[in-house]
Parts: sequence; structure tokens; C-alpha cells
Amino acid sequence: METSLLQNKLWEKINHNSRPHKFFKLDWSIYYSLDFADTFLPHADCILAKALWMYDGADLFDNLRTVDSKQFKFDSNKIPINLISYSYPSVVAAANAKEFVQVSENEICSFFEVQENNDINIYFKFGNNFKSACERNFTKEKINFSGLEGKAFKTNAETFKSFFNSELVHYNMMQFILSTIGIKDLSSLYKLESAFAQEQLKQIAKEMGKVAFGIFMLTVFGEDIEIKALYKLYDNLLKDSMEPPTIVITQKLIEDIKVNYNAEKKKLLLKKNL
Repeated sequence: METSLLQNKLWEKINHNSRPHKFFKLDWSIYYSLDFADTFLPHADCILAKALWMYDGADLFDNLRTVDSKQFKFDSNKIPINLISYSYPSVVAAANAKEFVQVSENEICSFFEVQENNDINIYFKFGNNFKSACERNFTKEKINFSGLEGKAFKTNAETFKSFFNSELVHYNMMQFILSTIGIKDLSSLYKLESAFAQEQLKQIAKEMGKVAFGIFMLTVFGEDIEIKALYKLYDNLLKDSMEPPTIVITQKLIEDIKVNYNAEKKKLLLKKNL
């Protein structure tokens, strides 16, 4: 009985938090992302970080511990995609008005509609920059964005909160979006090929010798890398026929070692902390 009463009070609270503006017009044919929040969620807590806005009417981040500036970029030389997200109960005016939100080129709008039983329906609107970035970086996945927009992705409050673990940044919100639409393997994003880097490492190897090179590289990568892997790297650097090494940041490494050098594939494998 007490649990039910508490749930009812929480439901009433988030409904109150998600009420629309008292004086703003509620029946425009188009709302831009921030205008939508000002109109339909003016009383919701707004969590801000670089390139991230979270209007949390449903209190999904009520125990938030951390907001920082870590950003997710598809291309290192381009600005991050702006992520504007809204949470609210499924019965408020925002739920009916979301279809009128017009997303800009460099935005993703995410709508988290919470039901009274704590289930969540998630909807997305994607700008063209995100669509283009996915086409460039995830060539194996055939993404039908027209089928994704308007689709209700289902989860619940417990699963949603466990993903973020009370920490909200641009990086993990983008991870959540990609994971929700079915893109879970991000290893293709973290590749760097550099002939210049190879020449620099080769010169260091020639000047130092094998043992000194191994010790030096330990200071660069830390003790997580095996010394024998560094010696293999040394041997391959001194072979003029070696192609420029590829640095691949990945989650799947040999024996769960954080750093590895694959002598056969000429790749330096670094573990990505996700």
C-alpha cells in the first residue's frame, strides 16, 4: 500500500514537472528543438553539457552524479552533433506535440516517454549530419532512417538508468542512441593510419636498440602492454617493407590485456574505455 502510494506521488510529481507553458501557444505546426522544450517542458530540470541538452521532466536523472564535457565525434576535425533530449510522462502535452518538432542538420532529438508502470517508449528524429556520419562509418549496417524515425523503441526506467549509471555526458548519450538503433560495434570509428608515425617510431627504434625501445614504449603505454609485444613491434619497424601501422582502439583484446601489438596484422590494439 505504501509503495503504491509513493508511486502515485512520484507519477503526480513528474506530470506536474512536465506541464506546458501557461501562456505559450501549443498548436504551432513546427517547433524547433529548444522551442519545443521552452513550450512543453519549461518546468523540467535542464541538464547542460557541451553539445548536450537534457530536459528531464520525468526525473530519469534525478540522482545524477556527473556531467562533464566528454564528447562523441565521428570525425576528429568536425564539431560534435548536438543532442537534445526530453523525458516526460506519456500522458502530457509534449507526447502529442513531438511529431511537430523539426530537427536541424546537426541535431538528434530524443524523446523518452515514461509510462506509469515505468516502461519507456523512445523516439528519435535525426539530422542529416548524423545520417551522413553513419553512412560513412558503419558501411556494414544498412540503416533505414525512415523506418527508425517514428518507431517506438521500448525499455524501462531501470534498464535506462543502469546504462548511464548516474553519469550523463555527450559521449554516453550518443552511445545510447547508437546502441538503441542497433549499432553496437563502434570499433570502426577508432582507426588511425599514419606513415609519419611509423617513420618517427622507426627512427626511435634505430637510435635506441631493442631493449631500450621496449623500456621507452612502456613509459608511453604503461605496464598493461606485454614487453614481448613491444619487441615484435621493434622488429617490424626495422623492416623497410612494413606498411604504416594501424592503431585500432577496440574492446576485444588478447587475454583482456589493455594494449597489444598484433605482429601478423601490423596493428597496435588499444582498449577503449567505454
